Amino acid sequence: MSKKNVIIFGVGIYGRAIYRKIKKLSDQYNIVAFIDNDASKHHTNFDDVSIHSPKDIKSLEYDEIFLAGRFVKEQENQLVDELGIDQGKIKLFKKSDLTPGPNEVKARSDSINHFLEIFSDIAKSKRMPYWMDHSALLGIIRGEDLSRFSDVDIALISAQDANTLWGELKKSKICETFNISQTFVSEGEVSSKHMDVGTLRKVLAQSKVSIVDQEPAIIDINIRTKIGDDLYYAINAKEAKTPYFYFDGHDIVTYNSIELRIPKNAEEYLELLYGESWRTPAEFFSDSQFEVMTD
Repeated sequence: MSKKNVIIFGVGIYGRAIYRKIKKLSDQYNIVAFIDNDASKHHTNFDDVSIHSPKDIKSLEYDEIFLAGRFVKEQENQLVDELGIDQGKIKLFKKSDLTPGPNEVKARSDSINHFLEIFSDIAKSKRMPYWMDHSALLGIIRGEDLSRFSDVDIALISAQDANTLWGELKKSKICETFNISQTFVSEGEVSSKHMDVGTLRKVLAQSKVSIVDQEPAIIDINIRTKIGDDLYYAINAKEAKTPYFYFDGHDIVTYNSIELRIPKNAEEYLELLYGESWRTPAEFFSDSQFEVMTD
């Protein structure tokens, strides 16, 4: 049986998960390329596989295009409607198709727990208001292991606290196992509507592992901006807004023996974010489904 030539759409967490899965099936598939909408990745490689613009797809020889993750619907529409790709050549992978092995799950879980222990201690000692947010909050309330999610979201409402956190993390032992980086507000981006250019808007921590072989633990700490009765922030370069009501007070929950803060109105907030079916894990979810998007 001849091998099928495949293209993977996206070099993010789900595209990499497809890559690891298909690489183990090398007797059936030949991965010819990645395509990605991020121009900064074009003409680079992931594990010696070239990354192209989706517009280059007609110059590539392939049998199927593999998709997964939060943007599958948008990617599918882009391929079919904008690029004229035959729907029959597109295969969507569900989250359950890409479940990592037990060793990878344990490694990510251990890394996440290690980070959260140090983060929680810093937040307590500095009296830093924060809450577990988005998929991290979803996982905690559902009783799921956070290693199953693409990242762990934490929200702050003070850039000053974010700067303090950055300094404390850089002094801690977490830097032995995590790379810590900062993102600042730049001219013209969504966050610049509500934050001064040059203000720290995100602290990102990523565990030090080979990203080709396994997915790193990622902790995404974002700053929310309070204006009037609402909090504003960015989700993948688009603006989101939530009423501050949901965060007026907090509860403490214990996750793997670590005390963490969650919004006092956590279940109402999750329904706002994910809809009435938030308790049931979704095989496909897109950022466009967030009820909090303003555009």
